[in-house]
Formats: sequence, C-alpha cells, structure tokens
Amino acid sequence: MEPTSMASLMLKRMEKKSGLDIVLNTAHTLSGREHIIDLSIAYLSEHLNPNHFIRCHRSAIVAIEQIKAVGWTNDSVLELKNGMEVPLSRSNRPLVIERLTGQKA
Repeated sequence: MEPTSMASLMLKRMEKKSGLDIVLNTAHTLSGREHIIDLSIAYLSEHLNPNHFIRCHRSAIVAIEQIKAVGWTNDSVLELKNGMEVPLSRSNRPLVIERLTGQKA
C-alpha cells in the first residue's frame, strides 16, 4: 500500500471475545479498503510527509488533499471526500485550519 493512496489512518477499537479491548491502527485507502498496520500513530505522524498528511486527533491522521470540510460543532470532525468522518481535536483544530486556509485560526 502506497502512502499516497491513504485517505486516513485511525485507531480502531475492537473487542475480543475475552472482553479485553484491543486497539489496531487501520489505514483507510481512497478505494475504501481497510488495512491493519503494525505502526503507531506517533511513528506514522513523524514519518509521513507533512506536506501531504496531518494529525487531526490523537487517534487519526488524514491526507490533507482528502479533506472536504471541517465540522464546526463541539464534537468537531473532518469530512473526507470519500464520506468518512474523522475526529478533529480542539488542540489540533488551529493547525488543521491553518494548513487548509494558509491563515492562522
């Protein structure tokens, strides 16, 4: 999977039969496929090209060119071109707005 084909990377909670929660990093491609990857969000945010990707939440990274709209509610989200909604944290919101508009939020 090429990094440029990714629309987003998100932590996804999955419950095992034993009742324990496990967290998986899941890459969502532009074609709508999901791939489980064995790299942390922190590692990926440091190693993906910052001209193409931005961390919008502690559990999500998105391809900048795939952002369609920014939600303006208390529970802010980014709407992606493929219809997915990705969480946008209050602390990352100003950086995302600045990257999208070129102006400080």
